[in-house]
Amino acid sequence: DIKVKISKNGTILEGTITANQPLEINDILEWNGDGTFNFLGRRDNIINTGGIKVSPELIEKKIGLNNEVSNVDFMISSIPDIELGNKIVLLVSEKKDFSFSNLEKFEKPKEIFYPCTFVRMTNGKILRKESLQAFLEEKNGE
Repeated sequence: DIKVKISKNGTILEGTITANQPLEINDILEWNGDGTFNFLGRRDNIINTGGIKVSPELIEKKIGLNNEVSNVDFMISSIPDIELGNKIVLLVSEKKDFSFSNLEKFEKPKEIFYPCTFVRMTNGKILRKESLQAFLEEKNGE
């Protein structure tokens, strides 16, 4: 019984799970003609690189489609850059060769960092901000 609406500011859920009160969420959804949707990412993860807004989740999906990634942890993130404002980087748990042939120029990581340790929730989901922070602290400590 959940209703999903798109507002100017984001996605709104309403139903018994939200006590029938509108709840704005940060998910970015792409609606299909049949009433279903595709999850594109989270609004708070969007990276602005050179004035182009990109979804790290979408880039990760493309990387996964073009590479065997079942045995390696990785995530797309960004670090400050003088020219771009933020540049796309790939954090990887271990050294691995990746093909980026299916990525747009602005989606391709400018740097790849490994080995990286990822901070996780109890369900195993990678915590993006915390993992990037741990990486930066480790990098600056060297």
